[in-house]
Amino acid sequence: MMRFLQRERDMSALYVSAIGPDTKEFLLKRYPDTDMALENLSHWPVSKKNHRQEFRSKDRFLLFLNRHRYQLDLYNRTAKEELFFYTDVIEVFITWLYDSVSEARSGSIWKTLVAYQEIIVASEYVGRERGLGVTYFALGGFKTKEDYLLFLEAQDIANITFQSCRRYSELAYSIYEVQMLQNDMVLSPVRAMRLQIRSNKSAQLSGSLDKANDWFDNMTVYQDIIRETQRALASKIDDMLTAKSDEDMYTIITIACIFGVVMIVCPVVIIGVYFLTSEIQKYSISIANR
Repeated sequence: MMRFLQRERDMSALYVSAIGPDTKEFLLKRYPDTDMALENLSHWPVSKKNHRQEFRSKDRFLLFLNRHRYQLDLYNRTAKEELFFYTDVIEVFITWLYDSVSEARSGSIWKTLVAYQEIIVASEYVGRERGLGVTYFALGGFKTKEDYLLFLEAQDIANITFQSCRRYSELAYSIYEVQMLQNDMVLSPVRAMRLQIRSNKSAQLSGSLDKANDWFDNMTVYQDIIRETQRALASKIDDMLTAKSDEDMYTIITIACIFGVVMIVCPVVIIGVYFLTSEIQKYSISIANR
C-alpha cells in the first residue's frame, strides 16, 4: 500500500506542476491501485500513539484520502504541498512498522526484521527523490533552494539507510548489489538524470512532461529493484519464522509428552506408596501382636 501511495504522490505532484489532460489521466489511473492495495490489507494496525482520527480505521483513512483527492482541483496546491501531504501519511505507517518490530518480541530474527524495515524506509526516501525529480523536470528546475535541499536529503538518507541495512543483514545488501549489476544498463539513465538534478543547472533546462515521465519510469525501475530485495528478504524471514515455529512445536510436543508421562507415572507411584505403607503398617501390627 505504501508503494502505491508513493506512486500516487508522484503523479499528484506532477499534475499540480504541469496541469493538463495527460497528467490528470496519469493521476486518475493511480487512485484505483491505491484503493485496491488498501482494501487488500487484512489488518489495520492502529497505534495507540497516534491520536489522529483519520487513521482510526481503514474506512476513515479512505474517506480522508478521497477528500484530499476531490479537493485537489478546488485548492491551488503546490507540488511541495502534495509531496508533504502524502509523505506525512506514509510516515504514519512507517511509525507503525517501527512500533511492531522490537527485539523482545522478535527474538532471533530481530536483526533481519530491522534490515527489512530499513529497506522499506530507504524505498520511501527513493520515492521522495522520485517525486521531487518529477517536479524538477516538469517545471524545468526547482522553484526554491529548499526543494533542491529536500532532493539531496532524500537521496542521501536513502543511501545511508541502505548502509544501515547492511549492518543488520549482509544477505539483503548482497541481493541488492546483484540486482543492481543485473540492471546496470537500465539504471545508467537514472545516474545521468540524478547528476543533472544535483548540478541544479535549471537555467539550461526547459520544463518537459516527457522528461518528467522518463525520470518517473526510470526511478520506478530502480524502486522495483529495491522491492525485489525486499521480497527476497521477506522470503528469508518467512523461512526463519517457519523454522522457529517448527522448533517451538517440537518443544511443545516434547514437553507435552513428558507431562503426559508424569501424569501417568505419578498416580501409579502414589498408589504404590499407599499400598506399601499399608503393608508396612499391617506388618508392624502383626509384629506387635506377637
